Amino acid sequence: MILNLFVLLFVIGITFMHSLFGLYSGILNVFCCIVAVAVTFGFGEALTFWATGQFGLHPAYTEAVAYLLLFAVTHGGLRFLADTFLRGNVRVPMLADWIGGAVAGVIIAQLSIGMLLICFLMLPWGGRIMMYQPIERNREEEQRGEERRPGERARIDRNRIWLRSDDFTAGLGKFLSGGSLRGETTVAAVYPNFTEWLAWTGNTVQPESTPAPYRDPKTGDGFKDGITVESWWTQSTPLSSAYTRYRNLAPSEDRPTPAFAPFEYRPEAGHHLLGVRLTLRPAAGDRDRTAIHLFRPTMIRLVGDVVQSEDLRFPRQFAPVVLGGVNPPALADNLRVVDFDNNLSLPATAKIDAYFEVPTDFVPRFVEYRRHARAAVVADHQAKTPPGTRLAAGESAPETPTGATNLRDVLDYALTGPEHRLPFPLAMDRARAASQIEVSGNALVRGRLTGDMSAWSPPGTLTDGNVSVLRIPDGMCIMQFRLNLQQARSLPGQIMNFVTGTTNQYYAADDVGELYPLAGYYAVVTRNNDQYFELFFEPNPLDAGYNQMLNFSDTGLMRQLQNDNTAVLGLIFVIPKGVNIVALNSRQRDGRIELGNIFTSLCQ
Repeated sequence: MILNLFVLLFVIGITFMHSLFGLYSGILNVFCCIVAVAVTFGFGEALTFWATGQFGLHPAYTEAVAYLLLFAVTHGGLRFLADTFLRGNVRVPMLADWIGGAVAGVIIAQLSIGMLLICFLMLPWGGRIMMYQPIERNREEEQRGEERRPGERARIDRNRIWLRSDDFTAGLGKFLSGGSLRGETTVAAVYPNFTEWLAWTGNTVQPESTPAPYRDPKTGDGFKDGITVESWWTQSTPLSSAYTRYRNLAPSEDRPTPAFAPFEYRPEAGHHLLGVRLTLRPAAGDRDRTAIHLFRPTMIRLVGDVVQSEDLRFPRQFAPVVLGGVNPPALADNLRVVDFDNNLSLPATAKIDAYFEVPTDFVPRFVEYRRHARAAVVADHQAKTPPGTRLAAGESAPETPTGATNLRDVLDYALTGPEHRLPFPLAMDRARAASQIEVSGNALVRGRLTGDMSAWSPPGTLTDGNVSVLRIPDGMCIMQFRLNLQQARSLPGQIMNFVTGTTNQYYAADDVGELYPLAGYYAVVTRNNDQYFELFFEPNPLDAGYNQMLNFSDTGLMRQLQNDNTAVLGLIFVIPKGVNIVALNSRQRDGRIELGNIFTSLCQ
């Protein structure tokens, strides 16, 4: 609102001022202003490229200054020359002089304020500016806070300045570049919609997240080496809901982590999905102590042409609608349907898959990350099918693990799945006498227990007179995973490094992306010709402040787990009834073991 009011007042003021100057002065000034716009859009990017590379200036500010200087110097210089050499006047009726001057004033005001506005919006504000935000979620929809129907995405509004001064100025620059002042490369070929590009790239996570990459001799030139295209392909089928997730509500104070749900992405008629595998490089990242990519989806842009004939091409640009490789641990390798305001964070070098919904006659030319980090999309990199390593693309068959990497060899099915039995029974008399655990009937309620198995196991066979189960909280069930550590260590890349990752936090993940914290664990090793164990269980881990880590009280136990080929490890989770667990997650290492159809994981 405030920014709109400023623009409106300045346009009215400039228009009134030129109505007093008259028609002749107005016509001269319109000519000067139009030429200044053409020069600015023709050389603004080149000046930015030169200044940032030559002097190492911050690109997030340099570009705005470059555009403003080009416009101001050109406009002021031409007006000075006009006032110096065209000193005569043209006599017209007073009413025509006023009206003609006012009309010229409107054009001059729109172009001048439009250019100032463009330069202002180029700066790294990182969100709402003077009560104006170019892109935002539909306010009425967000105020209701209602869940959307399956397959329905959030509504996004594109807000504009009331007088469209920025659109008017950018449109004139694009028109001149493609017409009488056409050069080797037109403005439209690089910026099909300049103000949209400005809104997309300015949509940063925070002001500290630069909209343009740095150009640093030590860490690299982000303009030239910020991004590469590994391959690209046409997605001929919809993205299956089995591998695609969407969060239809934005995080808020009341709902900090809205749930993800399966989502089948199906392009509208006349469109298809075009996938591009990208590598984001450190040169284009944000800088703190080390490079990191802190960005939003609109900071990636695909530019190309809608080709209707050999001589009839229309430049278009698109932001990604689906991303792969950017997920929190809850989603693992699934694809994520994204909205403009999703905050994403990746390491210095990151490989991602970006899917763009484009017309079927669209031909891509280049991909841009942030401002000016560009990579060509060439025919040599086109793949006939999506890369096989990302099954979420929906066109590659799952690869079945074999040999030592097979999860069937890692999981012990006797105590894996919905199971509330203890891995070993405890003698009732000893269990009730132990102060470190709480027992109710034949159920262990909570606590930690360590010792030799022979000292704690009841004599003879298991009977109801022993502590043999974990007590199940109301409305919940208990899910256990028992793992053979020797086989788990042979998983590719040690997806779950259970025994050396002492800071790992473990979660069970359901089929809609919800995470359930670790509630307990047990480990059994061979020690002094006996089996030594440690058992821990806390049915309300979050309320009790448990950190979901393997915090063994016996410091030597972790070391033994690494070397004992007969060692077993059990993870215990408390899950709401009716939830279907599909994976085991490690948040610290972003590891994930997909359970697939190995066993029936539904808690009843």
